[in-house]
Amino acid sequence: MGGHVMGTMQNGKGIMIFSNSSTPQRNPAIDTMIENIVRVLDWEKPLSKNETSPTTKIKDKLVGRYLSAFDQIVTIEQADDKLTYRNPLTIGGKSFEGELFYQGHGQFALPSHSNLLSVEINPEDNKPYITFHRQGTDLKSYAMRKLAVDEVLPFEVAESGSIEESLAAYESWYKQHPRSRLLAPNMLNNQGYVALSKQDYKAAINFLTVYATFHSNDANAFDSLGEAYMLKGDKALAVKHYQKSLSLNPNNDNAKQMLAKLKR
Repeated sequence: MGGHVMGTMQNGKGIMIFSNSSTPQRNPAIDTMIENIVRVLDWEKPLSKNETSPTTKIKDKLVGRYLSAFDQIVTIEQADDKLTYRNPLTIGGKSFEGELFYQGHGQFALPSHSNLLSVEINPEDNKPYITFHRQGTDLKSYAMRKLAVDEVLPFEVAESGSIEESLAAYESWYKQHPRSRLLAPNMLNNQGYVALSKQDYKAAINFLTVYATFHSNDANAFDSLGEAYMLKGDKALAVKHYQKSLSLNPNNDNAKQMLAKLKR
């Protein structure tokens, strides 16, 4: 069961939709319904640009990569005079891409977003952030830190580097961000299985090795790593990690079944 609630800041327009279905089926249906409601009721309001164009300094300040609250990379890119905002994940489960429309005072409007956007220095760490402003108020939120030009996130290393490079990247990240969601068991496990679904065994093993290293008492970490090695065709390491999982959780029936299969 899940859904979506949205409303306008003026005129009391609103949509509330809930559906008793799984996320992959629910989100596309809800997205389509919202789009149809907005179209049929003529609620769409095209954004307009300020008569004054943003300076080169303002545009250069925005262009770059940002780390979202969901530990994904949001980008702002420039092509000619057009600034484009790309977010790989939004409410509803699909990616978002839209042009930024300058509203003056260094702030931009974005389609389907109620807040204005700028890039400002967060006084807590003195680093630039995508900052959202609630129109008509002084409220603002420092939402996403801008990544340095040469900054590489640990999951980017795991996607293409070695096991050793992946572990070093996550260890360095842990020292700076000990509570980061990037280190959460479900995050690492999910990234491993996303890679497995693409038959990218190298990346999968990188993510799941990090998972098993940072959560060494988690039987599921070694179960997942055993599966990755098994699918890769490395029988010896698959057995090793399934045995480790079973030692941590003697009731792990999956590990028992896989070991029996591997030892035939």
